[in-house]
Amino acid sequence: MSNIYEYFNCKSKEELYEKVRNEDPSVQSLNDFISFVKGNDIFEKNKAVTSPAIVAEYINRVQPPKPDEIIVVFTNVKNRPLHICRMNTSFAEDVRHVSYFLSNFNYA
Repeated sequence: MSNIYEYFNCKSKEELYEKVRNEDPSVQSLNDFISFVKGNDIFEKNKAVTSPAIVAEYINRVQPPKPDEIIVVFTNVKNRPLHICRMNTSFAEDVRHVSYFLSNFNYA
């Protein structure tokens, strides 16, 4: 694998862009990362989350959840955000993705 397009089974940046734009499930991890980067100002330098309202404001500013979607914000013991994950409540695969992330995340 020599580039990001191949990682997501695409032949060009245009094909990858279309998958991202259409929120194709095969590029969900990339969409999660893009959402995180868009709103990274609130989590700059892993600033601690001090209230649920701050998290809700951040998420709604970046991209509000769809009616069938849940958003999970992973934090460390000091409430500093580590990762944001969007899951469709009807897709069991999304739940497995989060479980995999939790079991393989380096909490250092």
